Amino acid sequence: MTVKICEVMSIVLVALVGGLYWGPWLALTRSMATFDPGTFLVVVKRLNRNMAPIMTILMPVALLSTVPVLVLSYNKRPETYLFSGIHHFRALRAYRWEFRLRAVPLNQKVARLRS
Repeated sequence: MTVKICEVMSIVLVALVGGLYWGPWLALTRSMATFDPGTFLVVVKRLNRNMAPIMTILMPVALLSTVPVLVLSYNKRPETYLFSGIHHFRALRAYRWEFRLRAVPLNQKVARLRS
């Protein structure tokens, strides 16, 4: 029972991290052309200030939430151990790289809007 609870908590936390990466990116890229540069920069700065404290806490907690799943399922359920360990860490790493790949071009667009 405790493995299931830990699994659900870990999945929810990893999904929250993914949603916090993808949600703002989708919202901003779809409406970027409709804002004038000054307004867009104000929105992006506010968004960054609002999300920074959340992601500072949520990302490490989501990463560490896989540890109890791994510890509890190591001997009892090896398929859970492998699935959780490999796929959760891959998902978090993929979110981080996806953010870097998406954020850099977005920041370059913002820089072009400034000039």
